[in-house]
Amino acid sequence: MTLTMVGGVHGKKLGVRNEVLKFIESKGISDKVTLLDRIDFSQLYGFMKDFDVFIHPSCYAADRDCEGGAPVILLNAQAVGMPVISTMHCDIPEEVIHQKTGLLNKEKDIDELKNSIEYFYKMEDAEYQKFGKSAIDHIQSNFDIKQNSKNLRTLYTDLLS
Repeated sequence: MTLTMVGGVHGKKLGVRNEVLKFIESKGISDKVTLLDRIDFSQLYGFMKDFDVFIHPSCYAADRDCEGGAPVILLNAQAVGMPVISTMHCDIPEEVIHQKTGLLNKEKDIDELKNSIEYFYKMEDAEYQKFGKSAIDHIQSNFDIKQNSKNLRTLYTDLLS
């Protein structure tokens, strides 16, 4: 098993990155963990196809700050058939269907998150394929821009008449 973490860190959050690097080194897992600052959007879908599960735990900060909505990256991951492990935070349950397109955990519940990762790691291929197909179907059925724009046009037309 390997882990690739993507996301640039700036300013005061550099300390967090340094803590992560120290942890990786102290556990002797440098050959299993890769840290990347960013992925160019034009390469995102090709990049994602090399991975099995997208892990995106999210939670409120101590001061109740949050990312402020639905992380679009979760839709991108599911669009390529990658199941998601995330949390029941903000709008995430609107994007990820628990036990169908991924697994949703309680915020800050490390044991539950670990169990979800282990569940996918030990999963039979047939069940994994079912999660992946459900993820693609979910995105195509609910987040298709052409269909959603038609629905929005109908809604506005109905409201104006």
